Amino acid sequence: MPTYRDTREFARLREQVAEPARRRFDELVAEVDLTAANAAEIVHAIADAVMRTFGAASAELGALWLRTCADIAAGELMYATASDTLHKHVGWALGEVAGGRMAQPDAKSSMTSKAGECVISAADETIVGNMPAGTIYTRVAAPGACAFCTMAAAELKVTKKGDRPHFHDGCRCVTVPATRPDQIAGYERRFDECHGMYERARDDLKAGNVPEELKRRIEDARAAHYERTDEPWTSANSILIVMREQNGIN
Repeated sequence: MPTYRDTREFARLREQVAEPARRRFDELVAEVDLTAANAAEIVHAIADAVMRTFGAASAELGALWLRTCADIAAGELMYATASDTLHKHVGWALGEVAGGRMAQPDAKSSMTSKAGECVISAADETIVGNMPAGTIYTRVAAPGACAFCTMAAAELKVTKKGDRPHFHDGCRCVTVPATRPDQIAGYERRFDECHGMYERARDDLKAGNVPEELKRRIEDARAAHYERTDEPWTSANSILIVMREQNGIN
């Protein structure tokens, strides 16, 4: 089993692939007029090129990590979902510019940031997509992990058919697949503390025991969510916002 230090080294290597991806995307998109008739064609081509080079490299890191942790050979390098996420974000950002809701520099910065996130996600996609059903895994939370990752890192889990770990774009946490449920040396899961955060936020939200300002922020977040995607807003999204507020986490 890897140690906590091993997981942070893997996260560092992932970031070493993502950072030049950001720089390259930024260099290429800097010359593009996002209001031009062919802007979409150009920027989507940039996204393709970045993912083919850096997304594939990140996927290779994920395959190596899978073998290192559990001696599982990755049958396929997988980054199609990460690539699709980047293309969706590019389309959204271009739409914001066209609608006059976002300035070009802000749109370019947003797309560049998302490119880095999606390159990081390519490693997770390969790890998760190649884990056989029944593989035990845990999430090792990165320092300063967000509310979602804090909860997800609280316990060991076992994959079932059709069930795989979930991660958000650019997640700095590390999924550790294993063949047995050993503790990871140097890492404390703090299950009781993490689960307590979740239960308090869930119960307070259900009882309506949250400040009016926080309720408005949840509704604003819900509205912004539907501007970006047609995926359903779940109660977990609202709970995580309350967790962040109550516990001072990102």
